[in-house]
Order: sequence, then C-alpha cells, then structure tokens
Amino acid sequence: MIDGSKLTPLNGKPRSRHFLVVDLESKDGFSHIAGFTRPFMCGVYDGRKYYAFFDLVPCNEENWRDHYYREGGCVDRMMRFILQRQYRGWHIYAHNAGRFDYLFLMPWLMQIGIKCGFSFGVIPVASAIQVLDVWQGNKHARFRFLDSLKLIPTSLDKAAKSFGLKGKDKSALTEDLDTPEFDRAAWIHYNRVDCVQLYRILEKFHHYVENVLLGEVGITAPATSMKIFRRRFLKDAIPRAQDTHDFIRKSYKGGRTEPFIRRGTGLRYYDINSSYPAAMLQDMPAGDATWWEGPPTKRLLDGKHIGFVEARVYVPESLNLPPLPVTQGKLIFPVGKLEGIWEWSELQMAVEMGCEIAEFKRSCWYPAKPLFREFVLELYQYRDKKSPLYDEGLAEVVKIMLNALYGKFGMKTLRKQIYLWNDPDLPENATPCNGDPDCPVWYAETESDAPYIMPQISARVTSLARQRLYRGMVEIERGGGKVYYVDTDSIITDGTMRTSTELGDFKDELPELSGRIVGDFVAPKLYMLSAEHHVNRRTGSDIRNLKQWSKVKSKGVSFRKERHESPEDLTRRMVETFQQLARGERIVLDRLEKIGALAQAGFSRGPQMMKVPRRFLSEDAKRTIHQDGTSSPLVLNMWK
Repeated sequence: MIDGSKLTPLNGKPRSRHFLVVDLESKDGFSHIAGFTRPFMCGVYDGRKYYAFFDLVPCNEENWRDHYYREGGCVDRMMRFILQRQYRGWHIYAHNAGRFDYLFLMPWLMQIGIKCGFSFGVIPVASAIQVLDVWQGNKHARFRFLDSLKLIPTSLDKAAKSFGLKGKDKSALTEDLDTPEFDRAAWIHYNRVDCVQLYRILEKFHHYVENVLLGEVGITAPATSMKIFRRRFLKDAIPRAQDTHDFIRKSYKGGRTEPFIRRGTGLRYYDINSSYPAAMLQDMPAGDATWWEGPPTKRLLDGKHIGFVEARVYVPESLNLPPLPVTQGKLIFPVGKLEGIWEWSELQMAVEMGCEIAEFKRSCWYPAKPLFREFVLELYQYRDKKSPLYDEGLAEVVKIMLNALYGKFGMKTLRKQIYLWNDPDLPENATPCNGDPDCPVWYAETESDAPYIMPQISARVTSLARQRLYRGMVEIERGGGKVYYVDTDSIITDGTMRTSTELGDFKDELPELSGRIVGDFVAPKLYMLSAEHHVNRRTGSDIRNLKQWSKVKSKGVSFRKERHESPEDLTRRMVETFQQLARGERIVLDRLEKIGALAQAGFSRGPQMMKVPRRFLSEDAKRTIHQDGTSSPLVLNMWK
C-alpha cells in the first residue's frame, strides 16, 4: 500500500507514450472570412503520415452551425479516424486546444460519439479543457486529448525557433487566412506545416525530458517537472504534514503587482533572473511539523527550522512601501493593524523595516532542508549561453521546468470534473451543469490529495520571491529613486540598481532603452511603455535612425494583427485601447465561449462568439490614487 502521508521518490521505469497531433481551421460563420465559429477542415499527423479532412456535407447559411460535426462533416470524419484501435492509448495534442479545437469535439461526442458506443469525461481547469478522455467499453483503454499549450506554455512560433524548426508558414495562402476554403491545396499545405511543426516540437520536448533530463512527460509542464524532480533529485521520502495544510493555505499568496505612480519619464525596467528558481535554492520546509502557541522559542529560531506564524502586526502608516501581503478580495500590501499568517522570514523583514509584532498566536515549524538546490543548479546550467554545449531548445525546456515545479506543491485537493449523467463513476455530490435534472452533463468535485501536495513549499517559495522583489524596491528608494510599478519579479523605476547575470540578481531588461522609457501605469497588468530608440538600417552603409518603441499590457485583452493591418496600425490600435481603459471607458471584446457555457447547453452545440465588456474601475485599485498621479497605501484596521 502506498503511504500517502509522504512524498516518495519515483523508482519505476519511465513511460513514453505514442502521440499524434490535430489542428482545426475555421471561418467566421458562413463566410470565407477568417474567424473562429465554423471549422471547415481538420488535419491529423501521427508522425508518419498526414491526413486532411474536409466537409463532405454541403454547407449553407442555414446549417453552418452544426454541419461540421454531423455525419460527413470534417470533425466527424476526423474523430472516426482517430478513434481506431491503432491509436488507443495514445495522447492526442493540439495547441491551445482547451479554448478552441476541443470545444468543437464536444457536440460530436454528445450526438454521434455516444451512438457509436463511446463515452467521455472532461477535466476543466481555468475555464478550459485540460483533459478530454474518450473510451469505448474499457475506461482504461482510452484516447486522451491534451492541450500542448499546458505542456509548452508559449507560442508555436517561439517554440519552433527555440527548437531549431521553421516558424508558421502562410506562403500558400494568397489572401492569408481569408483564403476561401475551396482552395484545398493551399489549406492542406498550410495545415500540414502546422501539424508537422507541432509534432516535431513535441518530439523534441519528449527527447529533452526523457533522454537529457531523464524524466517522464506528464499531462502539463508542472506534472512533467514534478516527475523529473521525484525521479532524479528526491532521495528520501518527505513527510507531508497534512494536518498543517489548511493553516498554511491561508498564508499562500502570489506575487506583488502594483502601480505606485501613474506616469513617469526617464524610466528603467529591471527584472530578477529566474526569481522562483532562485528562491528554490534556499532551504524549504520538509518534514514533520511542530505546532507552537505564542512567541516562538529560541529552539525554533535556530536557523534549522522554517515557520509560518499567525500574528497581529502593526505596519506604520509612514511606510510608502509596506512589506506584508493581505488578501482582501485581491492581494494588497496595506499599512495599519494587520492580522494574518506569514512565513517567518517575511515577518522578520517587516520588523526590520519598522513594523511591530503586537501579538503572536500560533505557528507551525518544519525542518529546513535544501530540497531543490541540486535540481535548480543542475538544470540551470543548461541555460548557460557561454557553454559550448548550449542548446537553445533545451534551455527553453529547462526554463519551463524550473518555473513550473513550485506551484505543483500548492495545488488544491478539490478538482472539478465533467461527467455524463449515466457514467457509472458519477460521484454522489454531482449536480447538473444547468440546474435541470434532465441535463445530460453533470459537474462534480472530487478529492485528489496527491502525494506531492505540500502547500508549505509553495508558500515558502512565493514568500522568498516577494522578499527579493521588496528588497530591490527598498534599494531603489534608499538610492534616491522612485518605484513606479512592480509585477512579481520586475520593477520599473527612475532609479538605478546593481545588476548582474547571476541567478536571483536583477538585470536591466531593456538596456538599449534604459533611462529613456516613458510609462503610464493605470492598474495592475494595465500599463503602457514607450520610448524612442536608435536602430541600424543598412542602406549601403550603416545609418542610425530613431524609431518609436511601445509596449501595451492589458490583462484579458489580447491584440492580434487583423487582416490587412500594418504593424503601425496595430500599435495605434493598442495605444487607443489602452487610453480608453485608462479613461475608465468601457470596451467590448469578442470572445469564443468557454467549456462552461457548452456544458450548460448539454454539449448540444459548438461554441459561439460573445461580447465581453471590460472596464477599469478606480475603486478596484490596490492603493489610494491621488490627483497628482501619486498613490499611498490602503489603511486597514483588522484588530483593536
């Protein structure tokens, strides 16, 4: 019997699965214009041969919403091809499939697949399909549809270039993505290139993970990183201290993202070299926990323990940069009388900055061990560009693995799944997705207390990363500079910082623009940077020219180059959208429906476009904003 109270090394033989890739091409409704509501072609590449599937059913203005998955439609033909004995047990990948490609498979599974004897289940994560399992009879002999974006969280173009492969090819589409669907030769060429490219990327990813890092590819990047860690670097079993998990989760908070001053000039953009991997070099809480009431004793403060302390703390209102995080609907860093649970070293830093611990309540302490030091140092060497063995593709995979591991320890134990109403494994707590007992699709939350769930580790890593960022902010202020904006591992400032290429140190992210950046900071994840910079243009000889550079960040708003839109027009549109949001105006975004909406409809149809309003409300700010563009911390009084 497996002892779930401990995290143990993995000693079995690593598994390597066969896989194939799929890619859907779509149009805007009944038109030939590029869009996302009507698939008209599906491509499949299994590593040996490429297959293209078009609609056999004539499409017209009345039936376009469902013809693609009806008998003879492109989805119908593709699914019948994939769900064969020869591909049983394989993994099927598409990039960003959880928010696009696989949504179009759901009505086929509900209306045709079931009639063919297939069953299915869905694991949704963050409103997207993470896992789609399809089986016929034996649930363990399944076809597993996965999203390669969860494994390689970057664009295919970027991944292809890192892995030494060609980027996206539109050469065969004479009118870009508006090419009419009846030009099948052009679309086959285009789709085939995409399918083969994704397959080669995954092939290389498997090679790096299995043959270089000696691990095993999981469903996601965090799962893959965990398998590498447990196979190669975890030497002994670690007690999970499960009785502390509820307590620790109250202290587990993310990165600091705040604007401090609305506008600035002469700015610099600094970034921490691998912030979370650098934090993982330090000791981690790994072992049985000791509970303590009141102030911790010297025995617990001997440097050999890591603690999480529930306390009441007074943060002086004179501090412009408060150090302690508090969750009040959102993560804020206030002043005043605070109450919460914090990692001990973060509390020590707060005291160092002039805060006072008014009352110690209870705390839990763990043995301190360098749990990830070997993992980080060995993997990080693959990112050394000075090494004669440097491989850009391997460096990209290692970057993903280093950043993915810590979060796996903090996963929640409850997992939502989607079941068919007649699934023999339907949990007792399941409820119909739309509230109607006759709905064929049901939701259920299942408990999954996996052996790697140890939130004390994730909480420690994020705390150390916040501390490193905070000390950089203090360094700037003490040097006479001002902090304008921070985001998890970066600082935008008019001051200067000590920089180096060492792991965990700050680097100048935009050295060619340093000291010349203009910034407008409206809210977390809502800002614009711009600068004039010199570029070399060769016209017989090198002539230096000024060029305008700009970067717009707006969470939830993605800017795709529209057909026939120039780069200058795209930049102009990005700036105009930012300015609208900065003025508090409401914008409307076109978005494809997500898995939840389709589940509520009983998977009776495919996804449709919907209008999503977006607006910045000043009352959502994390600090008090003043008329002159400066800000001050929010004041909380959580205890008397």
